[in-house]
This record gives sequence, structure tokens and C-alpha cells, in this order.
Amino acid sequence: MVQTQQGADGAGVGKLRTAQEMYLILYPKELEDEVIQTLESTGVPGYTEMPKMIGRGRHVRHFDNAVWPGATGCVFRIRYIVPS
Repeated sequence: MVQTQQGADGAGVGKLRTAQEMYLILYPKELEDEVIQTLESTGVPGYTEMPKMIGRGRHVRHFDNAVWPGATGCVFRIRYIVPS
């Protein structure tokens, strides 16, 4: 995110750059309740949850069905850091 302040002549006077940090937590679906409780008990102000991720890796497939059981949960949070 870049915020630009314009001068009278329309030229950019200065730029304020903000940094972003992204935290990605992947966990076995069975631990979903524990992960969410931990986030809420530690006071994380907000997050996005993707409760059921399925797919294929090099050695394993998880499609949450009888043939390839299991799924992975995911929580992510983006934190914006504004320089002082």
C-alpha cells in the first residue's frame, strides 16, 4: 500500500509506505478448535479462516473423501505496519 500526497502542481510531495506481515497457520483439521481458541485467548484482533483445504502434495493427497481422507485447516492474518 502506497499513500501519496499531491502538491498544488499535482506532483507527488511525499510517499508513505506501509509494510505488511502475513502470518499463515496450517494445521490438521482435528486441531481446529484448539487453534481458534488459542487465537481468541491471546487477543488476536482479527483473522481469516479457511476451515477445509484439500489438495495434493508430493507424497500425500487429502480430498476429504473415503479414498483420500483428511483435510487441512488454515488461518491467516495480515498486519499492516505504518512507519512512525
